[in-house]
Amino acid sequence: MEFSVARAQWMQSFKAQWPNLLTEPDSEKVKTDDVKLKAIIAVVEVFGPMLDPENKATLIGWAQDNVNENEIMFQSPLVLDLDAIAEYVPPMQDMEEEPTKPKPFAATDSAMRREVRGRVMRRLSNDELEDLVAMMQKQPEGLPKPNGHINGRVQNGSR
Repeated sequence: MEFSVARAQWMQSFKAQWPNLLTEPDSEKVKTDDVKLKAIIAVVEVFGPMLDPENKATLIGWAQDNVNENEIMFQSPLVLDLDAIAEYVPPMQDMEEEPTKPKPFAATDSAMRREVRGRVMRRLSNDELEDLVAMMQKQPEGLPKPNGHINGRVQNGSR
């Protein structure tokens, strides 16, 4: 075999495989798994109420499989009887009572809280915002009246 032919074969068959020297710490893996778990829960919360019992059981089976892949957060597997879930018919609620809607998943998400300069910030509910605005609109004694400035700019183009 000629050198040029051998060299061409070697070049075509060569594949560089480098060991992965970057290992993700367990704390980062837990954060990633937390995001995946929240996504699984959100899918079940969104699609669950719309599905018939058989498809709901399939959805729960999918969620079970995905949760069981998460070995860092859950050491023992989740085992559900999907046939029993498919056959389950929930008891009827009183027609007089209006069912309470669960909060959207994002409303209770820990990602909605953030830290700014060492302080934990959170998103305010509508009621809390209304209370805050009402409190700010009251003119406390001893404080100067507002001068119309918002973020260093004069309101209503008076400057």
